[in-house]
Amino acid sequence: MKKVLIIDDDKDFLYCLKAILKHKGYDTEVIEDGTQARKVTLNFGPDVIVLDVHLDVVDGRDVCRALKANEQTKSIPIIMISANNEKKEILEKCTPEVFMNKPINLISLYRQLETLTA
Repeated sequence: MKKVLIIDDDKDFLYCLKAILKHKGYDTEVIEDGTQARKVTLNFGPDVIVLDVHLDVVDGRDVCRALKANEQTKSIPIIMISANNEKKEILEKCTPEVFMNKPINLISLYRQLETLTA
């Protein structure tokens, strides 16, 4: 079973996406802020991380940079998501494999997850 870590401070979105991905056969773990990202990533061992740009405590771009700079987590694909259309700014500050705007198109997300976990 493929594992997906979802990091988002919007609890409704977080738990809704968790339920949807679980229904699609993914093992999911969720966290509501980026301060626990490294620890949970190392413990859970996700195949993909879905990461919101704007988090309450730590900026998602900083989380992305930290995960990509760490030897143990740098190869884990990251899908960055944002309600704002700021793709250019995000890609200048960190290197996610995929950027998606909220609201998420679930079919596109499923395709990205399939591609990134193949």
